[in-house]
Amino acid sequence: MGAGELAAAVRRGDAEAVTALLGEGADPDTRTDDGLPVLCLATAAYDAAVAGALVEGGADPDRALPDGTTALVRAIEGARPRR
Repeated sequence: MGAGELAAAVRRGDAEAVTALLGEGADPDTRTDDGLPVLCLATAAYDAAVAGALVEGGADPDRALPDGTTALVRAIEGARPRR
């Protein structure tokens, strides 16, 4: 199982596949080709189910990113009000 599989599952919003891949040993802090953790993909997509699966699987929302922010900060700053 490669990092690509986890990133693909996150991109398609498949929380079940994310959970399964993490259960099989995928790294929850897998980074995309641009160097960002897949957790950032989930938060940018407002995908709470996938983001939750990643955090429950061990993804670190406080890991420093190249720009000095974290996935958690990005999620908070990018939050949109529920309608």
